[in-house]
Amino acid sequence: MDGANRWQQFRHITFPLLAGAMTVCVMLSMIASLKIFDQIAVMTDGGPGFATETLTYIVYKVGFGELRQGYGTALSLVLFLLILIVSLLQIRILRKREVQM
Repeated sequence: MDGANRWQQFRHITFPLLAGAMTVCVMLSMIASLKIFDQIAVMTDGGPGFATETLTYIVYKVGFGELRQGYGTALSLVLFLLILIVSLLQIRILRKREVQM
């Protein structure tokens, strides 16, 4: 700590100690953003055009609106795999900065 400026203190001391909590928070935020449905359904109903449609909203629209449950199930499996891949990548990247105690 002697001779380190504020940026070096943050980079080498503070951030590695906060990295564990940050990993969890970033991962949960990413999963929540990929699963967003209710705000889109209530506020815009997927419009104008198709501007605010997400994969979750498309799964609902196809599965329950168009009554194509098989296609809706396939889309939800794609969503699951997407969340799984993104989560594993985030864990791999963010775990490098964590401090093991």
